[in-house]
Amino acid sequence: HMPPLDVGILRSLLEALASEAPEAQVICVCSLSAAHALASFQGGPVRLRCCPPGVDVDEVVLQEAAAPDARGCIISNDQFDDHISNSFVSSQWVARFVVRFELYGERVVFRPPGHHRDASLAEFLSALPLQGQTLGRATSTM
Repeated sequence: HMPPLDVGILRSLLEALASEAPEAQVICVCSLSAAHALASFQGGPVRLRCCPPGVDVDEVVLQEAAAPDARGCIISNDQFDDHISNSFVSSQWVARFVVRFELYGERVVFRPPGHHRDASLAEFLSALPLQGQTLGRATSTM
């Protein structure tokens, strides 16, 4: 069971992202039940993608970030263990393309993955390679 969406945390993340990486385009994937709370974020660099009931939101997040010709990553503290264990995505992909974050009051600190951990978020995003995979049962070993 997931905790309820904290709109304040999302707002802090989006504001920090806009400040640190103003060129970034954001796709905010959510369930239909969360769409109303997130509607105010739509516009500018933020696109809202709502998933109908029965669709795994995490799978859609992973597919959006790894879509062919995308230069995507995921900003999340989710480990995606269930999606790794059922072979939807490889642990190597998650280790390369999931940016973690920490909150210190109102301050957000982004933690790029792997050898980019000392880079700023903007540096990490500008170094992202073009993706070229469709996630599902067959995953890349990137």
